Amino acid sequence: MIKQFFARRLILLPAVFLLGCQLAAGAADQKNLVTDGGFEQGGVGWAFSVNLANASGEVVADVAHDGKKSFRLSNSSGFAPNVFGRVTQIVQGLEPYTTYRISCYARGTNAGVVWIGGGPGWYLRARFPEGTFGWTNVTTEYTTGEDPPDFELMVATESQTAAVWVDDVRMEALRADTAKRDAVVKRANTLWQKADERLATLRDRAKKDPHARADSVTQLGFTVAERYLKRTENGGVKASQGGSWTRLQLEEVQVVLDETERRLAALGGADKLSAPQPWPAEGPAQVRDGLFYAKIRKATEQPFWFYGYGHFNQVIRDLPNFHALGASLIQDGTVGPSSMNADGSLGPGARQLFKDLRTARREGMRMDWLLSPHYFPEWAFAKAPDARGGGPGFITFDIDHPMVREVLEKFASEMSEKMEHAPALFSICLANEPVYDQSGRTKWSRAEYDAYLEALHGSIAKLNELYGTHYAHFADIAPPGLGLKATDHENRAYYDWARFNQRHFAAWHAWLGSIIKRHLPGTPTHAKFMVFYCLDRDKLHFGVDPELCCEATDLAGCDAYAFPAADNQTYDWMGEEFYYDLLYSFRHQPVFNSENHVIPDGSPPNHISWAATRAAFWQGGLHHQLATTTWVWEEAADMSLAGSIFFRPANAYGAGRAMLELNRFAAEAAAIDRLQSRVALLYSPPSIFWEDAYKATVLSCYRQLNYLGEPADFISERQLADGRMPTNEWIIAPAATHISDAAAQALRRFVNAGGHLALAGANNFAFDEYHRPRPRADIPLGLQLPAMKTEQESAAALRAMLADNGLDLFQVADAATGQPAWGIEFRRATNGGRTVVAAIDMAGKGRVVKLPAVQGRGLVDLLSGEPVDADKIELEPMTPRLLETQ
Repeated sequence: MIKQFFARRLILLPAVFLLGCQLAAGAADQKNLVTDGGFEQGGVGWAFSVNLANASGEVVADVAHDGKKSFRLSNSSGFAPNVFGRVTQIVQGLEPYTTYRISCYARGTNAGVVWIGGGPGWYLRARFPEGTFGWTNVTTEYTTGEDPPDFELMVATESQTAAVWVDDVRMEALRADTAKRDAVVKRANTLWQKADERLATLRDRAKKDPHARADSVTQLGFTVAERYLKRTENGGVKASQGGSWTRLQLEEVQVVLDETERRLAALGGADKLSAPQPWPAEGPAQVRDGLFYAKIRKATEQPFWFYGYGHFNQVIRDLPNFHALGASLIQDGTVGPSSMNADGSLGPGARQLFKDLRTARREGMRMDWLLSPHYFPEWAFAKAPDARGGGPGFITFDIDHPMVREVLEKFASEMSEKMEHAPALFSICLANEPVYDQSGRTKWSRAEYDAYLEALHGSIAKLNELYGTHYAHFADIAPPGLGLKATDHENRAYYDWARFNQRHFAAWHAWLGSIIKRHLPGTPTHAKFMVFYCLDRDKLHFGVDPELCCEATDLAGCDAYAFPAADNQTYDWMGEEFYYDLLYSFRHQPVFNSENHVIPDGSPPNHISWAATRAAFWQGGLHHQLATTTWVWEEAADMSLAGSIFFRPANAYGAGRAMLELNRFAAEAAAIDRLQSRVALLYSPPSIFWEDAYKATVLSCYRQLNYLGEPADFISERQLADGRMPTNEWIIAPAATHISDAAAQALRRFVNAGGHLALAGANNFAFDEYHRPRPRADIPLGLQLPAMKTEQESAAALRAMLADNGLDLFQVADAATGQPAWGIEFRRATNGGRTVVAAIDMAGKGRVVKLPAVQGRGLVDLLSGEPVDADKIELEPMTPRLLETQ
């Protein structure tokens, strides 16, 4: 049967490979690979973007070389490095060892440096004429190698240009080295056949094994392999892809099958591995103890991690397929206020969303809807042109303008009312990567800024003394410009505005949420805050304070990333775990990272370890990330979508495996998630503002606690000032040089009540929030941690300090030396009377360790099903262990 099957497949060779045979040597194929090269469809497939330039670009209908339309670019910025505007398109499906002609017609008025080209490194550049010129044909050539990547085609303007019009853009094959090309095709076809044959063999083996038939991880491997074999056979969903991606996918299918074969071998003696996979029944998830609880089909309620993908059309198309890939949740980011007409009626995009919710329900999936206020309608701007202007990000409007408020309220109300009976609706994301810097700068928020300053300082005389100014009234105060200033007096005023901007922006999100709650009181809200900005002193004007953001929403929403290192042995785990724990600490809300970046945008077709992807999702789940949608499950229309997890079989497998494992071992993962932190780090916005060393110090202290096996909590200065008494035994001040008097008094009360205060770095509490020296007698007293040469030595000193003061630490030790292991994150919890230890090597070394506290007791790794010797535990880089005593 297998031989007959392959004979048939040899006749129907994969289309992506057959394309290579369509060119005769030296002959031209006149097919234009550029979508809408004449812009007659309004620029479908094209995207315009600007980097630091005052440039613009749009499709126009008043000038054209052929047809009725062209693309117009202009630029008023001078020539400088990395200053440009460009219109781009990703051209896919280039053949090996083939030469392509790239051409366009261009017309210019006072044109500067403008060119067409792009590709890898943007090295291919065919310059347009400078000055004023009529329609001119501009051409260049590009020759591919063995594995041609997708080609980023662009027209870029790099200097002052009154106007350039571009039309009839083409990219077409000219000639090919057929011998070399056909050899590549043959190798790729051989890879495909071997993978397909191996898949069939493993599937046949699994059908004979009841454990394998029931095991969701085994079936995940089969699903991923089949998906990408089909993709490489048919050339993708919408368009063919470059040969480099086809080769990567075929190689990674073998990696997935390697892991699936290992799984099959492990299933025989491990009944827990093949237990039924839990999936939530219909109905809302409940939030308790910082976790989501869901009713499970044919079972009881359990904690559940809702993980999946975002954010556009492909997630809708794949709704029937996601369970097989381990996913239970998508985010839809296609519909915003621009889907509402001027009369208040909803357009086709909004109506389609309601249909997609019904599809999600039918397929047992949940949907998070991104309200997307940044998709603001042009008809509203036409009515109120002064509503434009918002800040450095997606928000391009005054959030306080009456027209803006009217549109957003109408849209949010209409949409939420129609979602009242949509069981698949999981949550609503209020805004996409929101930043804002106009609070108090427009007439619609100015009065609130004045009132804020008056409430804060009481009198204009006190404010003048603080600022070194001579204002007569609060209304006379001009909000300071953006960025830290040269003098303390100026920075005090800037500090007040920055905090006002953060409060005001958070309140705007709370207002949006309140509209949703009128019709959907039980649907949780969150926002996609780029939480990694919160420690950056050059981003103080972005309006992002995670504590205030969490108060405005039901869930702790964020956008965070954990990219793999170049050596594929480590990944940037701090980029997620630190911020998840910080967000959770404020209100013990589940964290929802709704734009989970595990692979950098525009990544080339190089292999990225599947272990890194699995680790990012698994570890996130142990650090309060109870929901996530991954960036991005979509074909590559531009470089921000290129190279994503969608194109990577091994990483899709790694993500799906973690999704399945978190819910398979929900009780054990929840026990770790619920651990009570004995040590808290002080979160201090004034120290972020004034002290350069705060960021590095707080990150270092967090990493040390993780490698000491101690879950890190945070206590905010604001919580202390509001009278919240910490439940932690210890507070570490990480170069917290500036805190308010109320917070300083609370810390003294904490110490007087028996709490322990440790000081990392210099000058902790030396100043108030306005950089005024604090009297020595008012500075809280704590134990100073010594300055050490390395972080590992600092962790040893911290361990000694904690132990000397009665805090017993669990230990993971090097198996050979017995010394505490460094670079391993671990946690110990109790579940059902058994000890559970989660451990992972984050240092990329791989080592053998032991657990002295459970010496002589039998362990089993729940994730792999294998018995483990507590005195000889092998840890591979980025590979989680979930050990349980027997």
